[in-house]
Amino acid sequence: MQIASKGSRVGAFIVDSLIIDVLAGIFLSISIYLGMVFGLCGMILYYGFFEGSKMHATLGKKIIGICVVDENGNYLDYGTSFIRALCRLLSGLVLSIGYWIGLFDDEGKSLHDRIARTRVVKAVPVNQPVRTPVNQPVQSPAAPGRVGRNVQIVGVSGRYAGKNFPLSEAGLIFDTDSTICNIVFPMGTPGISRRHCKAEFNAQSGMVILHDLNSSYGTYGGNHNRILPGQPLALQNGERFYLADGQNSFYVSIQ
Repeated sequence: MQIASKGSRVGAFIVDSLIIDVLAGIFLSISIYLGMVFGLCGMILYYGFFEGSKMHATLGKKIIGICVVDENGNYLDYGTSFIRALCRLLSGLVLSIGYWIGLFDDEGKSLHDRIARTRVVKAVPVNQPVRTPVNQPVQSPAAPGRVGRNVQIVGVSGRYAGKNFPLSEAGLIFDTDSTICNIVFPMGTPGISRRHCKAEFNAQSGMVILHDLNSSYGTYGGNHNRILPGQPLALQNGERFYLADGQNSFYVSIQ
């Protein structure tokens, strides 16, 4: 999946705001008390319900073609979606500065996305027909243990610069023990822990999920933010990451 553009998020926000205003007007016309209740909690109910539903998106996001996932690339459950909806109240404080943050963030993450650990991505069409080009053979299903797409970890700098590592369903482990890992660094390599990090492919989101395995010197995303154990980072095609001081860096290739 690709990160949703800032323009698409603004468009969805405008559509959702109009829908919420129309709903508020309907409730207010029925009863002033219903209008007051909806005015207090309508936004939370609207965003919390739709983003946690099978739509994975509000009506505005659905129209624009984007949806919400967590940091692992999974769709939200109702618990996370309502937390995100509540956090929108914080984004709206002090001249809506929480929303403005998203306009200057590389991934467009507003304050409520940062707190709830979510991101907005382009939606993947459901049941989209696959067309095979004329005069080209149909590819056979992926072999057991391989993901259904051509997903690789490619070395950029360091020991494995220029090397390609296909990503299997079991994932790839980076460390110094050849008996348990796939990308092996010599024992004593500066900054590389015995069990450093692991990359795996999430077919649902179409992203590579990078986990730090309690490494001593850390695993970092391309924005130089350290990945904390238990808080994996979702990477899309072309995004980079590096181990320790950056001498050993890689990028994700998803075809």
